Amino acid sequence: MNRWIISIILGVIISISATCTVYAVLHIEAVYVLHMEGSIGDYVGFSTDTDAIRFGTIPKGGLGTRNITITNNRPYPLSGKIYVKGDIKDMINVPIKITVNPNSSIDIQYSMQANSSVGNYSGKSIIVLKK
Repeated sequence: MNRWIISIILGVIISISATCTVYAVLHIEAVYVLHMEGSIGDYVGFSTDTDAIRFGTIPKGGLGTRNITITNNRPYPLSGKIYVKGDIKDMINVPIKITVNPNSSIDIQYSMQANSSVGNYSGKSIIVLKK
């Protein structure tokens, strides 16, 4: 009976310690998920929508760019990683790692190189900011 109680107490202590360690190491402040889309065609088409990263239509071999702004209102810096998913992924050029200083903003440029077949492409950009 005593071994069983000691085992349970030890298990709880290990679980709490592991949770605190993971939280301290992976303290995620914010996650942004942005829809991205663009087309490759034989003409140029613009999109001024601000609800997503939209490149419009880019001629084959051309390049389209869009900028977003990340603001850090906290009194400490944030470091982050940018992930791109979807069939648009191989055409996107964006910094993988970013740092946003305390009480400041940075602009991030996304570029779409129209180096695939004519068609519509989409995906998501996931920005994870940590303390």
